[in-house]
Amino acid sequence: MLKLKKNFYSLVFILILVSSLLAACSNSAEEVSLGLTQTYEYSAEASKAPTKRATEALESATATRLPYLEIDPMQLDGISIEFLHPWTGETAVLVQGLVNDFNKHNEWGIHVDVESAGGSDVLLDTLETRLAANDMPELAVLYPFQAQRLDGEYYWLDLSKYIADPEWGLSEEELGDIPEVYLRQNQVGSGLIGFPASASAAVLFYNRTWANELGFDAPPITPEELKQQVCAAASSNLQDKDFDNDGTGGLLIDRSPSAILSWIYAFGGQLPLENETLHFNTQAGLDSFGYVKSLYDENGQLLRCAWLGRQPTPHNYFATRYALVYGGKLEDITLQAQAFLRAQNSDEWIVIPYPSPDGSGTLLVDGLSFIVTVAEPETQLAAWLFTRWMISSEVQRVFIEANGTWPVRLSTVELLQDYQQAYPQWDDLMDMLPEAYFGPLTAQWQLDRLVLEDAFWQYLQGDADRLPDILELLDATIQELSEIYADE
Repeated sequence: MLKLKKNFYSLVFILILVSSLLAACSNSAEEVSLGLTQTYEYSAEASKAPTKRATEALESATATRLPYLEIDPMQLDGISIEFLHPWTGETAVLVQGLVNDFNKHNEWGIHVDVESAGGSDVLLDTLETRLAANDMPELAVLYPFQAQRLDGEYYWLDLSKYIADPEWGLSEEELGDIPEVYLRQNQVGSGLIGFPASASAAVLFYNRTWANELGFDAPPITPEELKQQVCAAASSNLQDKDFDNDGTGGLLIDRSPSAILSWIYAFGGQLPLENETLHFNTQAGLDSFGYVKSLYDENGQLLRCAWLGRQPTPHNYFATRYALVYGGKLEDITLQAQAFLRAQNSDEWIVIPYPSPDGSGTLLVDGLSFIVTVAEPETQLAAWLFTRWMISSEVQRVFIEANGTWPVRLSTVELLQDYQQAYPQWDDLMDMLPEAYFGPLTAQWQLDRLVLEDAFWQYLQGDADRLPDILELLDATIQELSEIYADE
């Protein structure tokens, strides 16, 4: 037992060290213009109070206007802000184009300098270094739990006061256009650590055509139904004349933290309370880990109802019927469509929620957020006004077409009809947003997610009866990290 614990700890901390050393080259995004000439304007509706849908943080925003919001718009002319984000590739080029248009057309004379860090973890490392040097950018895009690692008292600005402000904030109609879960995953205490920049979700990709051929006329909504279907697919691949696909066909396992959390929530796991140390040695942890493991171990090596791929991405596996189901994110939809085209496969596929015992399904959402640095009032306001412009419907339309996530404002969907026709799976689960889950918001989740992923991997590779020990060690490691983090 002691040896197992030492090996587990060693591997965990190696993973953490490797993660902290990873780096990626930032894209030198070309300057492009998108022709977005409309100024982001607000009507008299902006004077209305926000609705109760907008979380407790907005409800508690003071009715008395704070001094740092009493700014003459003329004072914003000539203010320059630095904007760091994690997006790469086509999305980074697109963001550069959006910034170009904002700089050219915004009514206040604000100038934004934008740069891609090449990934969210790389960006966090950069910000931690710059925080120590007292050289922070005015605006960054991070996951909310990452922003909390940056000494929130001195770094992030509570945006609830800006959102609720009658002059600079959002109208009741605009606020009601934003799913509450997007705001709640930014809520820290009575304030908002950030404002949603993009929204993704953990989903299962499902080959409806192949399932029909196997005798199933509906997607699985319970774990037992999923087991029946993925085991039938695995059996089909084992019995055909293609020896290369033996051991495949069922559920291609996603080992990402968002997938693991989705399984835990599907089996009754609860959202952690704010600043609560995470615990996975629970009935939901036992049931969820045990379920996936049972699929992986089903009937031995040749017939695995769930399996682990060697390729870095699942898209070709799914397009060539090596998997009936796999776990992915919204951003995989466009990549999956391209893989089906390459494979010349006309199968119909959809995205479905993680099945739950009660058949209601489970959807876990996450997303990056705009984080504004505490600075001079005029600079803070300039960063917020750019953020507000970035979530306008027209800007969101352009962004989503390149990025593939869900829009921050639901009214943007009406502007994305061509995109919906090209990728009909994209909005399949959007009606589940009111009941969606989100992940932990604590600063320690940056490390805890690596521990969770490693524990899940170890359990898949070991004996089924090790589960209680694995979960006990998982919680012990998280507790130890919590104590180390508290002493920093």
